[in-house]
Amino acid sequence: MECFSEEQKRLKGASEYRDVLGSASSVISTLKNRNGKVLFDNGCVNVCSKLDSVVFFNEKKDKCLLLLLQKSISGLENDQIRIIQGTLEQNRWTFSYDRMPDVPEVTFSVAKHEKKTSNINDPFKVLSDKGIEFVLNAGTTFDDNCKIDVAYWFAD
Repeated sequence: MECFSEEQKRLKGASEYRDVLGSASSVISTLKNRNGKVLFDNGCVNVCSKLDSVVFFNEKKDKCLLLLLQKSISGLENDQIRIIQGTLEQNRWTFSYDRMPDVPEVTFSVAKHEKKTSNINDPFKVLSDKGIEFVLNAGTTFDDNCKIDVAYWFAD
């Protein structure tokens, strides 16, 4: 994960990174899943949602993955991480939860942490770390854990 963290630090200065997060911030709240349900809940009634600052790019930087972190505040036992795919089309980023028929909608459930742990004060950090680990380890894993399996995530 250290190698990936270093790569993310370098990436944050790149225009592609800023473009993706800027575009995503303006449209994520309107995205609907395949059932037509908007999954972003900024009102924190049952779930608080936050777009993570981590971006996973393919090599050409025309596709990416984003993590939508969702912390439940009700009696639910799990928090969730929704994987969002972005695609650069005609110099404009478009985003989707559901990428069928190639890649299905991906939601990763994370058990809530016990109050005894030190991470309970920053549940979004815990979700971010778990989401990064999940994405890096899906598909064919690489020894250095610096990059994702683009064939797995983007059906390339």
